[in-house]
Amino acid sequence: MTRRRTHHLTLSTLAALSTLALLVAAAPGCKRSGAATSEAADRAPPVSAEPGRAPKTLVDHQEFPRFVALDADNVYWFEWASEGSTLHQLARRGDAAPTVLAGSLPSPSALVARDGVVYVASQEGRGDAPTTILRIAAEGGEPETLAREEGLVRDLVVDQGALFWSATSADAIRRRPLEGGEIVTLAGDVAAPGAIAVDPRHVYWVSAGRPTRGVAPTFNRIARDGGAPERLAELAASPSAITLAGDHIVYAIHRSTTATARPEPCADEIFAFARRSGESARIACGRVLLPRLAAHGATIYFAERESEVEASRQAEILAVDVGGGPIRRIAERQNGPAGLAVDAEALYWVNSGELEARDGALVSWSF
Repeated sequence: MTRRRTHHLTLSTLAALSTLALLVAAAPGCKRSGAATSEAADRAPPVSAEPGRAPKTLVDHQEFPRFVALDADNVYWFEWASEGSTLHQLARRGDAAPTVLAGSLPSPSALVARDGVVYVASQEGRGDAPTTILRIAAEGGEPETLAREEGLVRDLVVDQGALFWSATSADAIRRRPLEGGEIVTLAGDVAAPGAIAVDPRHVYWVSAGRPTRGVAPTFNRIARDGGAPERLAELAASPSAITLAGDHIVYAIHRSTTATARPEPCADEIFAFARRSGESARIACGRVLLPRLAAHGATIYFAERESEVEASRQAEILAVDVGGGPIRRIAERQNGPAGLAVDAEALYWVNSGELEARDGALVSWSF
């Protein structure tokens, strides 16, 4: 059973979470990505993905759930509270009830799972408060500290025996072997790095930059063993999410703000960057694209709502091919999606619900 708690999240915290935004574009020679064009003025309405199929609520009565991660056997998510969050797991097969894997964790900022192990970034406050990166076995036990940062960690990736993360407050991209060893700073002085993605050759990341100081947002990569960072694109708007999809890096940019009651139909845009050619193309857009992307094969999954205004939490879960084409509706009337994860069997997400209402839920849509 989960514990009941009272939420004390502020609207400014929620605004920061909802406006992280979606990622980047690029080509060799540092092209500018995401400049407004007449093409971005509108889009066709989404079409139904598969008529008659419906998402399934797996766990309900959740208190503001955030993030979701998968491995072969379990799905993991947080009930997120400022005074201490709870990490849950649910077996993906059978009828077992969800269990608590860890409790009383400070504010989580990233979650990833691989082969029965969960990796968590847990910040001890707000702003530049310290963050601890933890490893937690799915069968239980005490969390193990892998690293500690004097500030925010925005994203975690596990790949080929190593853990990668973006040390946002420290302006650095770091790597640590999972079996122990030295923490390596792959790139420093990268101006507020956010979401990251890793392939067999490179680590990709987006930096929010510091526009008030004349430092633009950028999309970058570096060899996973280190070397000189390569700037792939200067971005025209705020970045946040990124995912791998075959030979592409898929990202978006985020233009809508909390001051915009109803943004333009294509205020936010999603792009696919071809790693071989170095070219990028817009594949989707929306009013407010929430800061989560997931990909399986050639399909990209994302969430959209009508406005950044807190009262406007109803959203749709959508899909588009990495090569573009019609946007497909997976689910509508979702109450504040706050995480997406997908594999060959199903797409999962959490709906955060309303503050103090305990109406959040873990939801799946099977293929």
